[in-house]
Amino acid sequence: MKRIRCMSFGMILLSLFSMCPLVWAETLTITAEGEYVVGGGESMDIGEDRAQKKAEQNAAEEAGAFVKSYTKVRNLALDEDLIEVVANHAMKVIVLEKKKSALGNLDAIKCLVKIKAVMTTEEVEANLKKVQEDNGVIDSYNRLKADYDRQAGEMESLKKRLTESSGEEKKQVLVEITNEEKRFKANLWLEKATEQRYRSAEMGQKAYDKAIELNPDLVEAYIGRAEFVAGMGVGGGATLLNKEPPEGSGELENLNKALANLNKALSDLNKAISLDKGRAEAYVARADVYNGIRDVQCRIAGLRQEGAKAFDELNKKYASQIFESLDSAISLKSDNPKYYTQRSHYYLALRADYDNAGSDMSRAIVLCRETDCNDLPFYYEARADIYMQAGKMELYEKDYAEATRLYEKDRKLHAGKDKENGDLEVALQKSELAKLRKELYAGSITEMDEKEAERTLKALDLKISQNKGKAEDYILRADLGRGRENKLRDYSEAIRLLKPGMPVGGNALLLTRVYLYKAMAYEKQNDLVLKELKEAQHVLDQNLPRAMDLMKADNYRAILTGPDQEVLSKLMTMTRSEAEAFSWMDFADKIANSRAAIYEEMGLPVEAKSEYQYLCEKLKDARACKNLERLK
Repeated sequence: MKRIRCMSFGMILLSLFSMCPLVWAETLTITAEGEYVVGGGESMDIGEDRAQKKAEQNAAEEAGAFVKSYTKVRNLALDEDLIEVVANHAMKVIVLEKKKSALGNLDAIKCLVKIKAVMTTEEVEANLKKVQEDNGVIDSYNRLKADYDRQAGEMESLKKRLTESSGEEKKQVLVEITNEEKRFKANLWLEKATEQRYRSAEMGQKAYDKAIELNPDLVEAYIGRAEFVAGMGVGGGATLLNKEPPEGSGELENLNKALANLNKALSDLNKAISLDKGRAEAYVARADVYNGIRDVQCRIAGLRQEGAKAFDELNKKYASQIFESLDSAISLKSDNPKYYTQRSHYYLALRADYDNAGSDMSRAIVLCRETDCNDLPFYYEARADIYMQAGKMELYEKDYAEATRLYEKDRKLHAGKDKENGDLEVALQKSELAKLRKELYAGSITEMDEKEAERTLKALDLKISQNKGKAEDYILRADLGRGRENKLRDYSEAIRLLKPGMPVGGNALLLTRVYLYKAMAYEKQNDLVLKELKEAQHVLDQNLPRAMDLMKADNYRAILTGPDQEVLSKLMTMTRSEAEAFSWMDFADKIANSRAAIYEEMGLPVEAKSEYQYLCEKLKDARACKNLERLK
């Protein structure tokens, strides 16, 4: 049953760490800028691309903090490299503005690009899954990142040489600048291909083709296109092998199409290996493509009734190529357990070689134990299966028992973590901060199915129609929502009921919260958003000084950035007064960040600087301090 959008207490905690104002806790919006100075011989279009890339890199720093906060809430311990990859891949980038300005010397033009990057927890989850399933993603990302750094250094060197050269040498430098720009553009297309391959087969294919056209030596593009075309990505030919081909005259045609795609993939992998013989993942992919070709050709031979001899010859031919490729991969990366499990599989499937299959699985087990990898129970189960097929029942029973023990250990570990998280959830919900949050955000954090929400709305409609509605009733009806106009009307009525006599304590916090949500409902109408934020600021100004006496800015910031257990301890032991003070600080943070983002979007840097200065100096926000430096 579909659920109304809600936030668990874990997600409420995430909202405390989130840097995104005026949006639901599961979304982050970042505004960032990038600059690049285009010199003689450079293309203006590429200059803008370089400025946008810098803006994206700046946004990725904040996105990484969001991913880290989100994974902390979910008790996931991730390497910094993985966090960076997820942050970059999960961002959706929209260009807000492009500017060009001359810098004294007319040969130098500064390109400035402003972007908006949006990230949701759904995208974070999706990309976490992709990265965890594909070990090569991080290596590929790091290689691409290093190449961008190399290109930046090379271009600076070329521009310097251009100013110092003349005649034929100058012409040669200009050629080198053009080639370097093509390589940069090729990398951008490679990134686009990596993103599109999971969404659109046609766009993914075109992006890989364009990357290779611009840089015929781009190894990563050949490997990516090969995996894509072979069916390891979306829409490739080898996906035909995952199901029985259709009966009738079309069966052979479909197999030939699959074979053509697999041969294209093989050509790309051979090209990648010829360019860089040190890429283990290219050899592993080639082994799988060889096996796909073997499988298709055996099916074709079966349709043509070519007999057992043809099958034997095909199996021998491709088995030798498969093992040659896997041997090369293992010689390059002898510490990767997955490569041994893959070779073990082929020893078993193609040669019924139980000894070598078992030996490879044993090596995978040793390596997995050394690195504490998650696949250990699966490896024991795979080796048990090998022993069973070899008739070594005593060894089979021993490995099967160990696999069962490890699976049970994992199950208990996860059950223990679930219980621990459940106990923590109960403790957090009993805290004064949680009680206050429920009072402030009742309509936003209450989980209801559609029928329950509809019943609640009908009850609210009846109560309000009888002139018995309180401010909380209007707020709840607005939160559950029936369109923007209705939301705005209900929030306005709640404000009318709360505002007389300038409320204090929880009611003052509730009034500020309603101003913020009303501002959010105006969406892109910046003048109206700022008007509501000004009203919220007026209430805040009456209450923040006392709040900051109870909770200093350093303590507030420490709660947001400190170690998990220390943070949770502080959250759970807050008094009601401390919880209110923390919430006022949170509102001050959101209001100032929201106004700064809007002022930047409106092209008002002086006003934005004022907000960042307030955040930096008064609320000790390190990110705001960086933005302040950026605008100077």
